Amino acid sequence: MNQPKDIAMNTASDTRRLSRLLALGLILALGVLAAVTMLPSAPGVRDHAEADTEFTEAAVPLAFPPSAPSGRTALAATRHAGVYHAPVGSRFVFDLDYRIGIDMSATKGNDTAPTSGQKLHGRGQLELTVAARRPGEILVMAQLPDLTLEAAGSNLDETAAGWRAPLFVKMTEDGRPLGHAFDAQHDVGARNMLRGLLCLLAFVVPPDAGDQWEVESTDDTGTFVAQYRLLTASGAHTMALQRTRDRYLTMTRFPDETPEHTLGGRACARIDDRLGWLSHADVDESCDVVIPIVHDTNAFLSVRTKISLELTGADRVAVEGLVQENPWDLPFVAVFTAIQSDNGDAGRIASLTRKLDGVTLHGLLSELQAVLAAGEASRAKALSICVKLAGLLTIKPEAIGTLLDLIRANGIGVDVAMYCHAALAQAGTPAAQTALTAILADPSVPMVIRRSAAGAIYDIEAPTDSVFDVLSAQVRDMHALNEVSGNSLLAFGVLAGRSDARLGDGRTGLDRLLAMETSARNAGATEAWLDALGNSRQPAILDRVMPYLDDSDARVRQRAVVALRGIDTPGAAAAIEHRAMHDADLQVRIVHGPVLDGSGGAR
Repeated sequence: MNQPKDIAMNTASDTRRLSRLLALGLILALGVLAAVTMLPSAPGVRDHAEADTEFTEAAVPLAFPPSAPSGRTALAATRHAGVYHAPVGSRFVFDLDYRIGIDMSATKGNDTAPTSGQKLHGRGQLELTVAARRPGEILVMAQLPDLTLEAAGSNLDETAAGWRAPLFVKMTEDGRPLGHAFDAQHDVGARNMLRGLLCLLAFVVPPDAGDQWEVESTDDTGTFVAQYRLLTASGAHTMALQRTRDRYLTMTRFPDETPEHTLGGRACARIDDRLGWLSHADVDESCDVVIPIVHDTNAFLSVRTKISLELTGADRVAVEGLVQENPWDLPFVAVFTAIQSDNGDAGRIASLTRKLDGVTLHGLLSELQAVLAAGEASRAKALSICVKLAGLLTIKPEAIGTLLDLIRANGIGVDVAMYCHAALAQAGTPAAQTALTAILADPSVPMVIRRSAAGAIYDIEAPTDSVFDVLSAQVRDMHALNEVSGNSLLAFGVLAGRSDARLGDGRTGLDRLLAMETSARNAGATEAWLDALGNSRQPAILDRVMPYLDDSDARVRQRAVVALRGIDTPGAAAAIEHRAMHDADLQVRIVHGPVLDGSGGAR
């Protein structure tokens, strides 16, 4: 799925470049899903959601099992019951140290562009908490509460802060990842990188595993084959194992033909039966991928990604009262397969009406306030409440007016308002859209709440004419782009690509966006306008973007390349190839990479 661009206007451009570059290498090499809608104001991603609709499944009670008997025979018997058998409420705290290095070069015939690369070093604690269980599946809350990031000798404090909020991982009992549910604080870079990190820690042990076994598994890159074997360090209570990735059978970015690639290195882990969980991991894996820049030519991009990771110091503690109800209804983003929602389904409406019988707006808001006040450990329940709220706003449109008044009066606080914006966008009804745009357009509403509303608009599937009108009004003066108007422009691009309906003035949304070129250029906002065009993913923008590839400003050329990444046409690919090979600026050369799969990658 092609992804929109959302840039907080006060975020450093170097940090954005690093996030995109590192995401590229992980997409191609080690299983980071980049096709995720960036929705800073929403706690989940609806159009990729594995959205369970059950709200009342009971949690598994906290009860630690007795210590396992000694001996390899006892360990083997436990393995058949599942090596990840830690009960709900178990928290494991690890010391994490990992490094990512990415090198890229482009070649056409005998002409090779200089190699470019980036490195990232992350350190801190990783907390994994078993939040819920049901037959065959485990739900784990993961968090990096004190993460630090360093690149090129600089501390990336703002980027690291965006990674520290918890997320939820759905996995099978043998260790295969199934999906992730993200926090409102996770932007697309954080989502990409957190997925990649957690996929590296997915050590799969089937119930029938012997001393050696082969696993066909799925990560964010595609479906791969890995070879596992027990190591001699295995003991009475510990399983030591080694994983060697063999090959990718399919890559989601390359549906027609899996590109030439080589997987190297290995990963080792220890699973402690007394803990019922991973106790140590040491990963040293690499991937070399050769990708045609343009089909049927001799131009190629070579990407080498190398990751080293060490995870140590696991211990198990009981966390009382972690989850009040199982959060299986969170909006999970599938690891590999996109599952679409259908808001217009009559059966879904009827089901929501039954499930939400007796539920009130004020009751949900009070519950949400209490949960958010309880801190990070209750984040899963907050997301569950948000899903319920979206359902309530769908079946009871009269509640939307009451909610709008509360948000405008700041009667529910900023944090609760952000979740309400996400619920309005997920509901997606005309009344819900009107409420979101009313918040966005009201200058008396605090800037942070208006920006959250602009971000939520990204997730509107079928925008009304009035949404385009309000967004147009926000960006009328491009001399004064800020966090609200800048994100309104980017959201306009997303919706312009999503709807080709004629608006009240007879033009489409894309027609309006193209007509903003002169005002953007005169206001010095060409880069933001190009980003908005890129968000549309429409081939019709090609002729308007092409001239900017020759702009004297390298930043404008870079944004033009990014705008073309989501257009799967020979003309766009050829233009990007030329910049990859010949542009004098390093950042312009390296930013071309994510287009090569034709999907646009993560922005």
